[in-house]
Amino acid sequence: MRILVTGGAGFAGRHLLRELVSRGGYDVYATRTEAEESRDAGVTAGSVRWKRMELSSEESVRAVLREVQPDLIYHLAGQASVGGSFADPVGTWDINAAGTLRLVTALAAEGKLKDARPVRLLVISSAEVYGSVPADDQPIREDRELMPTTPYGASKAGAEIAALQMGRSDGLEVIVARSFNHIGPGQDERFFLPGMARQVKRIQREGGARIIRTGNLEIIRDFLDVRDVVNAYILLMEAGEAGAVYNVCSGEGRTLRLMVTRLLELAGDDFEIEVAPERVRLIDIPMLVGDGEALRELGWRPEFPLDRTLEDVLKEAESQA
Repeated sequence: MRILVTGGAGFAGRHLLRELVSRGGYDVYATRTEAEESRDAGVTAGSVRWKRMELSSEESVRAVLREVQPDLIYHLAGQASVGGSFADPVGTWDINAAGTLRLVTALAAEGKLKDARPVRLLVISSAEVYGSVPADDQPIREDRELMPTTPYGASKAGAEIAALQMGRSDGLEVIVARSFNHIGPGQDERFFLPGMARQVKRIQREGGARIIRTGNLEIIRDFLDVRDVVNAYILLMEAGEAGAVYNVCSGEGRTLRLMVTRLLELAGDDFEIEVAPERVRLIDIPMLVGDGEALRELGWRPEFPLDRTLEDVLKEAESQA
């Protein structure tokens, strides 16, 4: 069975590839962009066959599908930064929404059937599609109306709509995973917790004032370890219902203040926390907590406790500080 992972060089993509390779029994292919070709994907050499693909190019997408002829596609590729989407909303929409449309239309054009079986496609979306939901209406169920408040969230809603529509009209088996915040080793420093961990380790190494600069710490998010997230993706590919949407979440909300406080406790040092105006986003959704009952009904349970995840993030930050 041939598996294609788009965005294999990204944060979740690298973890997913490692898990798929460790399970065995698959021919695993992965895509990365020209800009990502020098990036260490963290998987055993030769265990993954890499293909260059640019979601902005219809011909690039078709060429990869024509060559690989996958049975299963995990679609993780895209612009992943909420903050970055404000700086380039058009580019974010072109990669995330139009890029997904290019993928599903190419599947239809290049032959969606393999050995008389439809290609199965897992589209990785985001809790950002829900927008700002009143606290009384949380945790959020999958049937909640989509009201994104960020360019990133809007682009992911567009990606969902495109993929599900093509699934209904062209016979693709499309499943959507709406992922809430996931964290763990390998995440870029642009994101909140690895950025905090790098600050801590740099200060501990170089000395100076014990001050950690952060953005808004009062917002509430639903955090999962990325390794639990990719296990959820694999289960959804195996057992998810075609045409369905699943929240990938813990069901528990934590403030960013709690997360930073626990990170500092595990680092074993006393720091002052300072909110820096330049780190506060123009639009910050106050609370995003998911209802993950549909995923749990398939048998998924998270395995990584929060402290283990934060310890791993700190350990990686120490090696990179």
